[in-house]
Amino acid sequence: MDTIVIVDDQEERLKIKVEAKFQLTALGLVSMINARTKGDYSVDDINIYIPNENKFVLLSDDIFMNTFDISSVVGKKIRCVIPRGVNDEKHDLKLITGRVFNFGPNGIHVAGKRLLINEVLNNKVNGTGLNVWDGSILLARYLESNTNLILDKSILELGCGPGIGGISAGLIGAKEVIATDLDYSIQLARENIQLNSESIYNAGCSRIEAQICDWFSPPPIESFKFESTYPDTILIADCVWLEGLVDALLQTIHKYTREKTSIVFSYQRRGKAAHDRFFQGLQSLFGHIEHVDTKTLCGTNLPESLSIIVCRLLH
Repeated sequence: MDTIVIVDDQEERLKIKVEAKFQLTALGLVSMINARTKGDYSVDDINIYIPNENKFVLLSDDIFMNTFDISSVVGKKIRCVIPRGVNDEKHDLKLITGRVFNFGPNGIHVAGKRLLINEVLNNKVNGTGLNVWDGSILLARYLESNTNLILDKSILELGCGPGIGGISAGLIGAKEVIATDLDYSIQLARENIQLNSESIYNAGCSRIEAQICDWFSPPPIESFKFESTYPDTILIADCVWLEGLVDALLQTIHKYTREKTSIVFSYQRRGKAAHDRFFQGLQSLFGHIEHVDTKTLCGTNLPESLSIIVCRLLH
């Protein structure tokens, strides 16, 4: 069986066919991608999706460098991502050029309170879920100005990463918050929740937790133990960037949604295939889709690719 290599480089998608008789090493894959893209990439620039772990790992990871055939690790359909600006910033995964929102040891201010946040930069052993992305801070800024979505409500965050969305909801005055992600992200989210626990509870939030939720096998809604079973608001910050994850994310949202649930996406366009599939899915699920004008939301000029989308179900 032939191996199909799919390479996403922002708006471009490249498909490479490797005949079954050939083995594909890490260095061989780099050479193949460079030849087709006229690029100058290395194993430290290319990220490979590992399906059974639902995360990306650098091609320089030992799991790829120590094998003679990458397909033996990830299967016959290999998904690669080359981040924008990768030739300028070799040290970590940045799917956008630069960072719009900065934060440091003093954190950021949300609803007049200080939100402390730690992250772990991408390296050979972790995925994108340990980073603070611009979308999570944009989401916090939007919620500050639209507290009706949060105050005294039950909040579910999907793909929480370090936890800025869920923690922000707690600081704004949510009744209860469940922040979810894959197993490898949960410990960091819990640590960040603990860092902000006093401010969260002082804001009137009686419960905030981080729990595991795999979009390909989401737990029953009852496992989150919301007071009214379903959340009032679902938050998703910067989770749409790979086409293969879009359907699973949308199906998970639908599973956890009732008629009055509001779904708030902080969205950044990163590739045509994922973008098209995402918006086709939104239109099939939701009767109300609002694109928020974010030009003046944060007091800074945002890239056109960054936006806020608010949705509700058809029925």
